[in-house]
Amino acid sequence: MYFESIQCQSKQIFDNIDILFDSIPETEFNSIKGGFLTWKNFYHCIHSLDKNFIDPTNYQEPDFHEKIWM
Repeated sequence: MYFESIQCQSKQIFDNIDILFDSIPETEFNSIKGGFLTWKNFYHCIHSLDKNFIDPTNYQEPDFHEKIWM
């Protein structure tokens, strides 16, 4: 039951991402939405999924990510 729930939720997440890509024209990917460039919002979503599906406690960031110190 747990596996089916995760599988269903994962499918819904990826279906929603497809809907977003289909509904936002490419010409708006560099527009600001929610304070960030639209493409960065998409990237953040995909990156977070990747990180959480692998193992957030043992995830190695891609080499091209820059460290931001706060």
